[in-house]
Amino acid sequence: MMAMNKIRDSYWDSLKFYLILLVVLGHTLEIVVTDGSFSRALYNSIYLFHMPLFIFVSGRFSHVKDTKSFNRSIFKLLETLIIFQIIRSFVIPVIWGDNIEWKYLIVPNWILWYLMALIWWRIMVKVTPPHWLYYKKKYVIISAFLISIIGGFVPIGHPFEIQRTLAFLPFFVLGYYSKDINITEINDKIPLLVAIAFFCVVFWCFYKYLNFNMAWLLSAGQHYLDTDSPSMIIRVFSRLLWLPCSLIACVMFLKLAQNNCVFANLGQRTMPIFIYHSFVLDVLKYLYKSSYIPISSTTIYLYFIVVFIIVIIMSNMRFFRFSLNLISNTRSLLRNKYS
Repeated sequence: MMAMNKIRDSYWDSLKFYLILLVVLGHTLEIVVTDGSFSRALYNSIYLFHMPLFIFVSGRFSHVKDTKSFNRSIFKLLETLIIFQIIRSFVIPVIWGDNIEWKYLIVPNWILWYLMALIWWRIMVKVTPPHWLYYKKKYVIISAFLISIIGGFVPIGHPFEIQRTLAFLPFFVLGYYSKDINITEINDKIPLLVAIAFFCVVFWCFYKYLNFNMAWLLSAGQHYLDTDSPSMIIRVFSRLLWLPCSLIACVMFLKLAQNNCVFANLGQRTMPIFIYHSFVLDVLKYLYKSSYIPISSTTIYLYFIVVFIIVIIMSNMRFFRFSLNLISNTRSLLRNKYS
């Protein structure tokens, strides 16, 4: 959701808009999703590819020319992560009168896992020996997949988001190496009907046979040794199957994503949408739990539209964009003022 490149490509900005829309939809569905329902099948279908593809895009735009630019990018990510971790984990609970959960000293709160993982991925690329990074690409990609599979045995889950960092690593690496690949040429080789049929089959499989909570697999936040079901053997083989299926789904969605100038403009501001939609959903959950508004498996889609419109408006307001990197932006503002 963050890019280092100055030159923008409207296709990728359009793609980011479609993906952030799916992110908000998925998180909205979480409020009422139940096993055996249409919403569960849709939810699982979305989670099969939307974050892997977002991570792929992040990898594609994570190239830096110098150490100074790299350090600046890491600082801005840390800045956003720490500020909103404090707000979500320690300020809001005090306001609502809830108990503070001290696990959030080391566990990113909800959506903030992505920022933590993105920091790790960029550091991992940075510390990879240049000879390997640029001349041994095949071995780096194979290593990323092996790390994803074997990393599930590391008995650390959400603390510092070690598991998600390891599990999703192949998508970041593939995105990193896709910088010089013309995705349009690849898209042209895939018939549109094939991509549409693929997602119809995916939804049908999730609706008919896999219509239950699969967060342990699709969210990739748990290690194989976790005491929750299913068993370790199932977890290992599930990840072996998930990686290629998710990769194929990403390719098919790249085909479906159409370049649109309006969506591309909105796609340039996915980070404020990503950060602030969680707060809007917090309000929606509060209204629902307090019986101020009714929510059902059908009305949830109406609420999704309302939530998305609200965060689109927020993303276009300078205050909310500025506050994402409050320290950096304030320092830059003062520098420009007194220079």
